[in-house]
Amino acid sequence: MQGVEKYSKMFLDNIYLNLFDIFSCFLDNKKRKGYHKIMRKKLSILLLALLIIPAFALLGCDKPQKYEISATCSDSSLGSVEGRGVFVDGNEVVLTATAKTTSSFVAWVFDGKIVANDDTYKIEETKSKDVVTASTLKFNARANTKGTYTALFKDEKTLYAKLSTWMLSATTDAEPETDSLAKEVLTSMRLNVSQGSSVMNEIYDSTMIDVKENVEIGIDTPYILKLDNTQKIKADVLMGTSPRTFRADVEYHKSSTSDEGVYSYKVTYNNSTYKIEFEFETLIDGEPTTLFLTLTYKNM
Repeated sequence: MQGVEKYSKMFLDNIYLNLFDIFSCFLDNKKRKGYHKIMRKKLSILLLALLIIPAFALLGCDKPQKYEISATCSDSSLGSVEGRGVFVDGNEVVLTATAKTTSSFVAWVFDGKIVANDDTYKIEETKSKDVVTASTLKFNARANTKGTYTALFKDEKTLYAKLSTWMLSATTDAEPETDSLAKEVLTSMRLNVSQGSSVMNEIYDSTMIDVKENVEIGIDTPYILKLDNTQKIKADVLMGTSPRTFRADVEYHKSSTSDEGVYSYKVTYNNSTYKIEFEFETLIDGEPTTLFLTLTYKNM
């Protein structure tokens, strides 16, 4: 920095002396002495301005980035949300969801996933007799946090559901059974599940695991399914070296069946639960076997 200041001063002094020599040609000796100090100061200011202003014009002034944060609720008759707006990068955002007396708060949803209490988001809940009546979501406005946040409120008619379990059976409509050491392994398989409407998002991917008949396997995924229109479910199954893909359409509170040729499926809705059962043929120990893969989605 000292070197820069030194050469900057030398540069300005040289320009000043040259300009003063030219200007002093029009003054007599008496006036030269009086104008010397005044001229030096004014020319220094002028030269600095001539250098600094173009520099700012070229570089420009960095304006702080701003992000729009929107907030909505799953049903305005069940609750309300406050805190939406435009925020400067890094500023704190505070969203508050308040449930009406006939409902309760369930979760915050962003980008198709349930918002978790972590390093990015802080969630504070207000409870009354174990019922969440309000929730405050705090985070900093960033490029990765901009967008729309939805507050879910409990409702039997909710549009939202989440994959909770899957199960493999040898009979249709089988009921889940308790696991035990005595139960034999039916087969080993890997399951990958994707969901969406126009864009499919992977929400679950297991490793190759041993599966027992009628024993449910729990799923902990933050992704939810919003059934405001027909949603597609894709299940990729790998048994041994035989991969296969199953697809099903799921509609809001509807049951349906479909025969896709190499497999068939049915969707049943009952007690706030969607069950998607795929029926297919495979080989187990070299023997042709009919199996049923059931995915269970529960309302939020």
